[in-house]
Amino acid sequence: AAYEKNLRALVATLQADGTRITLLTPSIFDQTASLPAPAQVGVNDALGTCAVFVRKLAAETGAAVVDFHGAMTRLNAELQRADPAFTLIGPDRIHPAAPGHFVMAYTFLKTQGAPAEVASLTLDARTATVTHIAR
Repeated sequence: AAYEKNLRALVATLQADGTRITLLTPSIFDQTASLPAPAQVGVNDALGTCAVFVRKLAAETGAAVVDFHGAMTRLNAELQRADPAFTLIGPDRIHPAAPGHFVMAYTFLKTQGAPAEVASLTLDARTATVTHIAR
């Protein structure tokens, strides 16, 4: 309740100032990977509840939303079917590791409508020179 109340107040304050808002759902807590750290089942479910509220608030207020929780939950589950020890999160189950950061960056850029290609480069291996750069 406090989370919802405070986030609503923050969005209202920012919108009153004319600020364009992009809300982010939380990243995941990996309660399913086969890791040494305690699984603490229910933590990711609580974060999922927060994510549902963030998406709802975005719809109510016209704010944009980047859904880290949904994207990371789906991908993490898919990859754990093949390898139960896989995690987008580090061994502490809380902080995203490099794969998690990559997924978050990709999700953020895709949601913002960033182009798939931002630059291209052509190299000539024989001469070890750059033959073309497009930005």
